[in-house]
Amino acid sequence: MAIAELLPMLDTPTGLYELRFKLAELYVLQNKLKDAEDTLKEIIVADSGRSAAKARYRLAKLYLSERQLAEAKTLLNELTKTSIDTVLATTLKAEIALAEHKITEAISDLRSVLLTQPNNLAVLKLLSAAHLLANDKVLAKENLAKIVTLNPSDETARLDLVNLLLQAGDSQNAVQQLNALFKLNPSSKMGLQTLFQLYIAQKEWPQAQAIATKLQQLYPHDALGFYLAGLAEQGLGKLEQSNSQFEQALRRQEQSVEPLAQLIKNYLSLKQTDKAVTKLKELIKQQSQHFYAYNLLGQVYQLSNKASEALSAFDQALKIKPNWAEPYRHIAAIQLAQKQREPAKQTLSEGIANASEPWELVNELVALYEQERDYDKAQRLLAQLQQKYPDSLALLNRYVSYAVNHAEASELLTQLKQQAQPLASVQNSEYLDTLGWLAFKLKDYDSAKKHLTQALNASA
Repeated sequence: MAIAELLPMLDTPTGLYELRFKLAELYVLQNKLKDAEDTLKEIIVADSGRSAAKARYRLAKLYLSERQLAEAKTLLNELTKTSIDTVLATTLKAEIALAEHKITEAISDLRSVLLTQPNNLAVLKLLSAAHLLANDKVLAKENLAKIVTLNPSDETARLDLVNLLLQAGDSQNAVQQLNALFKLNPSSKMGLQTLFQLYIAQKEWPQAQAIATKLQQLYPHDALGFYLAGLAEQGLGKLEQSNSQFEQALRRQEQSVEPLAQLIKNYLSLKQTDKAVTKLKELIKQQSQHFYAYNLLGQVYQLSNKASEALSAFDQALKIKPNWAEPYRHIAAIQLAQKQREPAKQTLSEGIANASEPWELVNELVALYEQERDYDKAQRLLAQLQQKYPDSLALLNRYVSYAVNHAEASELLTQLKQQAQPLASVQNSEYLDTLGWLAFKLKDYDSAKKHLTQALNASA
C-alpha cells in the first residue's frame, strides 16, 4: 500500500492508530524520517494506552537509528512512568544500553523479558546481537537456533546462524541450515549468495559458477548473479570472461560499486591501464556525481605515478563527498611519497575532522607522530577523538592502550582506570588485554592477572 492510498483513510474510525503505524513504516522505508516522527507523535498525543506506548517505542527506535540518544531516553522515561507496557519499556532500555555499549546491562534486561516471554522473537534477536557484541558466539548461536526453530521462515536469522557456524568452522551444519532454507524457499537470493560465498571460500569454482548461473536465471534483471559470476571467473584466472560478467552487472545496476571496482582491478592485472582510465572517464561523463569512479580514477593514476592527475581526481571525489575518508588517505600517501610530511599531516587532520569514519586516517596520523617520536601529540589526538566519539569502544581501547604504552604520568593512568571500565563489558581479547596491562602499570597485579587470563580465554 502506497502513502497516497493511506492518507485519505486516516480520517476513518480505524485510521487513527494502525493505519498511522503503517504510514510511519512507509515513511521510514522512504527515508522520510521527519514525516515518520510527526506521524508517531500524532498517535502519542491522541492516545493514552497501548497505542501510545507502541508509538513511543517505535519513535525511540527511530531516534536510536539516528544516534539521538537523549531523545530516546526521554521517551524511555515516559514509557516507564506510564507502566502500560513494561516489556516494551525494558526492551527499549536494553536497546539504549546496547547503543551505549553497556552490553552486560543490555543482556540482563533482555533476559528479564525472556523470563516472562521466552518466545519473544524480537527480544531473542536483540539478545543474539548483544552476545555477538560481547564476542560470545556460542550463546549467540543458541539464540539464533531458537529463533529459527520458532520461526523457520526467518531467512535473516537462519543466515546469521549460518555465518556463525561458518566462522566456527562448522561447514557441515551450515550447509544443513542452508538446505533447510532452500526447502522453504528454493529461490532465496540471500541463501544462494551465502552458498556461493561458501564455495568461493573453499575454492570450489565450478559449484560457485553454478550458483551464479542459477541467480542469473532466477533474477535476470538483477546485477547480483552477474557480479558473482565475475568473481568466480576471476578466481579461475579467466579475467576477460570475468570482465564480461562485471560489465553485464553494471548494465543492470549502473551505480553498483562492487563490479566496477573488480572490473578496474582486472584491467590493472591485465596491464590495461588505458582501458581502466577510459572506462572510468566514460562513467564520470554519464554520471558527473559518481564520487566512487573519481576515487578509482585517482587510484589508477596513483599506481601509474601520475601524481598531478591523481590528486585532481581525489579532489573531485571530495568535492562530491567531503565526509569520505578514502580520498584523504590517498592524497596523504601521494604527499608522503613526495616527501611532503607537513602537508600530509594536514590532509590527514582535515580528513579526521570531516570524515564520518576517520579511523584509518587516525591510525596513519598517529603512525606519523610516532615516527617523529611525538607521543604527546598522538596521545592528545586520541584523547580528543575519544571525547568526540564517547560510545566507540574501539577508540577507547586505542586511547587507553596508547597511554599504557607511552604515558609517563601515573596520574593519567589512574584517571584512565575508571574511564576504561566499559572495555570489560565485552569478551574482546584486545580490550581485556589493554585492561590487564593498565592494571599491571598501576601495580594492581591481581586485576592484571584476572584480565590477562580473560583475554587469553577470549582469544581461544
